[in-house]
Amino acid sequence: PQPNRPDPELLTIVHALSWKVIAKPDLPPLLIGVAAARVEWVMEHVGQLGEHARPAPGNVRHTLAVVRLRQGQPADVRRLCADALAGDLQPRARATVLATMAIAAHQRLLHASAHQALTEALALDPTADLVPEAARTLTDDTTAIPVRPSPGLGRD
Repeated sequence: PQPNRPDPELLTIVHALSWKVIAKPDLPPLLIGVAAARVEWVMEHVGQLGEHARPAPGNVRHTLAVVRLRQGQPADVRRLCADALAGDLQPRARATVLATMAIAAHQRLLHASAHQALTEALALDPTADLVPEAARTLTDDTTAIPVRPSPGLGRD
């Protein structure tokens, strides 16, 4: 159990460890759930400290965006990444956020947006967290969600 009023250093440590876990693809659902609980807890407390808190709220929201990706909720990603992209990020961090958005767009079948975000991420830093995963995801047709024809269409 986490303390009710955590030390700011504890927030930073829990966030950093949660990021290390959730940044890995193909996690078991139980591990995703544990990481989600930890990141949501950090977000709750960082949110109470304001925009100058550490870890930075935008970084925690980005980590939560990756959690949502891993939970199969890509629709939440763009909103959670918005302030990170609007901020002044180092190229490596910006590439990671763009890769997150590329994977989410791909999961939502927004292929043009996915490729645009991936292209930008690759130009910034092809080795940044999630960028190699995004590149594999967008080039692997097996990850695309199959589209089922509507009843009555395509029949003779």
